[in-house]
Amino acid sequence: MENNYNNEAINYSSQSKKKRNIIAIAVILVSLLTISIITVVILQQRQGLNPNSTIIPQNNSDLFFDPSSKTLSKEGNFTVQVRVNAKGQLVNAIQANITYPSTLLDVISVKSESEFEIGAQKTIEEGKIILAYGTTTPKSGDHLVATITFKAKSPGTAEVSFIDGSFVASSVTNTNILGNKISAIFTIQE
Repeated sequence: MENNYNNEAINYSSQSKKKRNIIAIAVILVSLLTISIITVVILQQRQGLNPNSTIIPQNNSDLFFDPSSKTLSKEGNFTVQVRVNAKGQLVNAIQANITYPSTLLDVISVKSESEFEIGAQKTIEEGKIILAYGTTTPKSGDHLVATITFKAKSPGTAEVSFIDGSFVASSVTNTNILGNKISAIFTIQE
């Protein structure tokens, strides 16, 4: 009879340990889930999102030129700002690959007046400019990237455009969030 009690005690002790292990695992899983939910809510609040909304990645930042159009005289110099509008998202790197008609325009200078303080690349070739900048402090909103001074060489319509390879990097997801590459049109008169 004593042996039966010992077996029952061992079985009870073994079942008790299993139940405690299952409870401990359940507590750990619930804790991890809670921490994940809290982290998502905090990130949403920092980005100004409603905590009850779903995070949907959006490629909605813009690279654009200011001015976006202008009429000017042949042989005249003019400046164009390269700008980024992150539209509320946090960004930490930009690459602007720009083309222009070298038969109509010459690049006089490219000034890096950017709030993106790390100049990674500035390449000027005939018909093409490549600018890459970064920052250690993520930016949001509308920012100056660089100022380009062109000289109008010949009459015609000059389109200055962003081409493939241009990007705006999200500091949150480290992905390209560039949505719109907005060109500029310059009409050069005699």
